[in-house]
Amino acid sequence: MKTTDWTGILLLTCLTLCSCDFTGLQTRYSDSTLWYDNGRTIDPDKADVFYVIPSCIYDWNDSTGTVQHNACVEDSVQRVRMSWSFDTGNEIFADSANFFSPYYRQITLNAWSMEAQERDRYLELALDDVRSAFSYYLDNLNGGRPFVLAGFSQGARCALQLLREMAPEVAERMIAAYIIGYPISQQDLDNCSLIRPASGATDTGVCIAYSTVTDTNAATDLINGNNAVIINPASWTTDTGSHRLNDSVSVRIDSTKMLLVASGVDPMSAYRPKLSGIIPIGNLHLLELPLYSDRLKANVKARISAYQ
Repeated sequence: MKTTDWTGILLLTCLTLCSCDFTGLQTRYSDSTLWYDNGRTIDPDKADVFYVIPSCIYDWNDSTGTVQHNACVEDSVQRVRMSWSFDTGNEIFADSANFFSPYYRQITLNAWSMEAQERDRYLELALDDVRSAFSYYLDNLNGGRPFVLAGFSQGARCALQLLREMAPEVAERMIAAYIIGYPISQQDLDNCSLIRPASGATDTGVCIAYSTVTDTNAATDLINGNNAVIINPASWTTDTGSHRLNDSVSVRIDSTKMLLVASGVDPMSAYRPKLSGIIPIGNLHLLELPLYSDRLKANVKARISAYQ
């Protein structure tokens, strides 16, 4: 397995002249090149993980010079930009499971700064790809095995929508859903019986969700707004006590804002000036996976074991 440099957060500017027919592209998930390849063969005795990666690229110019706000899954440069996110998901979620993760026409990092109505146009294209990939996975790759649904940031938004739309017979095989770095609202809880908050380390058929800050004033509506589901990965509990993550970091739940508050983390460690409009200083959105990587890896294994 590849070793990731956690400090090398892959958020680099992508200005690419993509030769694909972007507007006419029909994503076909029978094409193996549209899936991340971790070099492993499928083990029919293991559970699966279906993982959706976060935003990885900035706006780019196509071959006509037009600025595009969705990724081109055929472009080699953009695929390299996505590789860190695929590798990160693989390292965390594939230790005890078969790992399936699609390339999709995700929206760019710039697009998150758009007004919601305009942004949603581009998000719908990304979501359509993820829907298609998940459908193909269930029909052709899953083989009836139990699975974990997971996503981070934009990927969590897509995974949450898959959960909202999931058929009951599919949900019976879902071990858990990791919806990380994107809010699950009270409306979601009221409207979808499949969205049930996790309350411990080994409950199944539940949603594991959290967002972390060093200061609650660093929370933003886009990333943290209207959140109603939270669990502390340092303890896998929902109490408000402070729990040790490691020798230097402690994490507690702020139940008023439904956020994790981390002590002992440099607030600048997740700050990127190019993203200051959506991720202010003190918001640890970019560290949601690496900060808790060991706890997440162990927890996926524990929930799979509990399900089995």
